[in-house]
Amino acid sequence: MSKAILSTIIVLLVGWRSIAADFKIISEGNKHGLADKNGKIVIPIIYDNLGWSNGKTDLIGEVLGYLEDGKWGLISTKNRRISKAVYIDLLPAQDEFLIASTKGTYSDASLFGILDTNGKARLGFQYHSLEPQGNFLVAGQKKNGVVKWGVLNYEEQEIIPLNYEGVKVQHLNFVVKQNGSSAIFDFAGNQLSEFNYDKIGELGSYSLLYDELGKQGLADMLGNIITQPKFKSIRMNNDSSATLTEFPKWELILPENGTVKEYFYDEIVPVSHGIYSVTTNGRQAIINSEEEYLLNGNDWEITVPDDEFVIVKQDNKYGVLKEGGLTVLSLQYDSIYYSGKHFYALTKEEEKYRWQIFSPFGNLISSSYYDAVFPMSESVMATKKNGYWGYIDFSGHTVIEYKYDFAWPFKEGRAKVDYLGNQGVINTAGEWVVYPNHSEVTIVNRDLFIDNTGKRLDLLDALERTVYQTYNQLLPHSYGLLEVSSAGKLGLVDHQGVSKIPPIYDHISELSDNKVYILKKDGYHTIMAKDGRIILDRTNEFEKIGNLSEGFLSIIKDNRHGFIDLDGNLRIANRYDMVKDFKEGMAAIQLVGHWGFIDRLERLRIQPLYDEVEDFIRGISVVSKKDWYGIIDMQGNEILEIAYDSVFRNQLNSFIVVKSGKYGLANFKGELLVPPKYELLIENSNGYLIVKQRGKYGVIKKNGINVIPPIYKNILHDDINGYYLASRFSEEKVISIR
Repeated sequence: MSKAILSTIIVLLVGWRSIAADFKIISEGNKHGLADKNGKIVIPIIYDNLGWSNGKTDLIGEVLGYLEDGKWGLISTKNRRISKAVYIDLLPAQDEFLIASTKGTYSDASLFGILDTNGKARLGFQYHSLEPQGNFLVAGQKKNGVVKWGVLNYEEQEIIPLNYEGVKVQHLNFVVKQNGSSAIFDFAGNQLSEFNYDKIGELGSYSLLYDELGKQGLADMLGNIITQPKFKSIRMNNDSSATLTEFPKWELILPENGTVKEYFYDEIVPVSHGIYSVTTNGRQAIINSEEEYLLNGNDWEITVPDDEFVIVKQDNKYGVLKEGGLTVLSLQYDSIYYSGKHFYALTKEEEKYRWQIFSPFGNLISSSYYDAVFPMSESVMATKKNGYWGYIDFSGHTVIEYKYDFAWPFKEGRAKVDYLGNQGVINTAGEWVVYPNHSEVTIVNRDLFIDNTGKRLDLLDALERTVYQTYNQLLPHSYGLLEVSSAGKLGLVDHQGVSKIPPIYDHISELSDNKVYILKKDGYHTIMAKDGRIILDRTNEFEKIGNLSEGFLSIIKDNRHGFIDLDGNLRIANRYDMVKDFKEGMAAIQLVGHWGFIDRLERLRIQPLYDEVEDFIRGISVVSKKDWYGIIDMQGNEILEIAYDSVFRNQLNSFIVVKSGKYGLANFKGELLVPPKYELLIENSNGYLIVKQRGKYGVIKKNGINVIPPIYKNILHDDINGYYLASRFSEEKVISIR
């Protein structure tokens, strides 16, 4: 049988892939070879694969790659091995050039270079990445452990130096990234713009869309600016015109004085005096009133500890700003805490994290570094240095020497400290009040302490005399200490360590109306005065004794509600379904499901006619009847007609009224200042009202006169700076770009 016939039979028996009109890859089992268009085998079926490492099989001239033992080499269609199989990657680049990679000498990382079709290295194998882009190669090379990017030609000439964070081809230009920002370079390597842009992309055939601080602009292919970056979005209508959509315009308005400044953002929110948080296309930033960027990007956080300072965090570093964005502490600390008097800043010093203490002006209080700190209390601050705790004053001077294993903040001139394995109590002069002879001490007040040594608790006075002992738990209470037995029974110990109430009660209230305590045991009630005197002892006449209000205690007797005085006398008969506390001499009572009011003599001052009532405040009450709301005075007169969907008190001595879904305003006399005709009404601290009408916002006075006309998309009141921020709807405009 002839070789030609045999070759034809083999091609028919094995699989094949076409790689060009004149050749086909053939396979038998897991091996591959090459046949010409007549079926003649030109490369034996002995290779693991033929083609290129990217899976493609196109011929480059008369050569292609072969895979042998996991590596690639170069072979001709005439079965001439042009190179040995030594490459990890081997793939076409441009014309007669191929990209190849080998393992590095000192690492497993691949290093890339360029071969020609004769197997000759045209670019040395020193690059961590090579990406063909037309006549150029975008190259990455590791420098000082970091891959830097640039652009080469196939003669290894640098078009753009390999010094940048990233490079990509954008139509007729290169977009180069450095320090998180981008610039435009032409194909000759000339820099056409500054590194001002967050990102750059194509828009149409002849324009580049670029983004700066979340705002979009337009440039031509040479990097020439067509529009400044100030738009929310840009879209091409055709190759010669574009539609620009502006951000909502926010006007900074002073009542009576008009607009004083304009901003263009999706949102703007006051943070502190002269500091604002702004959002543009999802990108957040902090600016001052002059639109200088204080923090940019999305990786930041702010904390506002008071109305003077702002603690900022970016890239895990902390700093402090004050009015207008002025820097108090630069953005360099690992943590910052503000106590209301000082800033505590954590920093790394000599490979250890230490604290420094600064004044509200940013001045360093002490040149020392501290291992740990507690907030200032009673003019001194507990700090840890060189492994021991001591105390410093406002100026950073040591006032109590560093000798304690641990130290707590002062309380009433006393501080608990750990010393030589035990606990004691010192005063602000560092003198022992309770010697460190105890395993655990708790400060109750300046003259009373709990020794928690062992199972027994000892109460010690200022002379360290034991004034009370117990095996029960002692907890803080407004009377002194609440004593809790293992059975859950309660008693009281006063601030001198004297047991006033043994732990036999089921319930002991906190101080009611700053006058009495209510005690309960086995269904009996006891009323005790603030000074410990028993006013009413062990009565079971009532199911419940409630709060003290204006000298009367609410009670429940026979499932009916009333009031008793502090002597236990029934002063308001238990005849009511429910009662509320006395306020301004009147108490709300419920009879047969309706509410009215009585006075302290149980005279029915206002008939029970209402479904709901509120307590009297400044002589008036909000009431409802049959789902309508209004306001009455203490004589029961309707000073605001019971004809509204709802009426609710404003914190500014007025009432918001709602009728048929519309909002209005009434004063404390029940006078309707603003009729309910607005879709929304908000009273501000300056006495003006934000209103919404026909879907738009404005500001009015209480007499209804416009201060800011209702033409805005939104309005918010900046209580911090005293302005209004009013936004208009976005606008569009069309421009010619050619």
